Amino acid sequence: MPSGVDVMAADDVERIRDAMSIWMNQRQPMEIQDGIAIIHAYGPMIEDAAPIDLAHGMTGYEEIREDLAAANAMDDVKAVILVANTPGGTVSGIEETYQDIKASSKPVYGYNAGSATSAGYYLLAATQAIAASPSSMSGNIGTVLDFWDMSGVYNSMGAKREVLTNDGADLKGTMRGTLTDSQREFLQNQINAMGEQFQSRVEENRPFIDDEVYRAGWYGPQESMALGLIDYEGSLDDLKALVKVEFDIRTDAKVNKNTTD
Repeated sequence: MPSGVDVMAADDVERIRDAMSIWMNQRQPMEIQDGIAIIHAYGPMIEDAAPIDLAHGMTGYEEIREDLAAANAMDDVKAVILVANTPGGTVSGIEETYQDIKASSKPVYGYNAGSATSAGYYLLAATQAIAASPSSMSGNIGTVLDFWDMSGVYNSMGAKREVLTNDGADLKGTMRGTLTDSQREFLQNQINAMGEQFQSRVEENRPFIDDEVYRAGWYGPQESMALGLIDYEGSLDDLKALVKVEFDIRTDAKVNKNTTD
């Protein structure tokens, strides 16, 4: 079955987003500015997003991947800036998006416009350099799983839920009530594996990062720079100016960072 984004034409999705923008901010479409593609990761990020998800201020991971593929296909695009203002997103879709950023034929830079935490930072970690706005927060490196154990509520109403599985399939009813020891161990192992993958992705791109960040804290730009989470503090225009210096738009030649336009 096609994804929610594919069910409707892209123009239809944008019309819904425009209508909903009266009540909530929306992800902006990709822009090309002076040879630089600006791609946005805005709001909660999910895979296989439905139009209603997008209209409620979310970003589909597939949107980022599609924008990146389009930017790579454009001869006049020399570099990409991924602008993040997101609290994070689902595990599903994050690694595929990370890999596409790493595999981009055009250099990708990251900009934290307000929040690049959790999955938002996971994506920015794949970029060549990260800049952040003066009021931004970066980090929150880790994985979380939460659910409600409603057994106490049911008990207070005189109801008791029973979950039966076939013999040996003791993990089948996980998260449908109070966890057994084996279910809790299984979930903890899954979360640990996802957290370790997140940490390894950060370390492979930012080998000098401070281990303090793996406590999953989030930090302003000055502390983020001290911890190795970001490289610069400034505006998006500042980062665009640096990228334009790094890649001469007219000749496609890499130039010295101290050169001015």
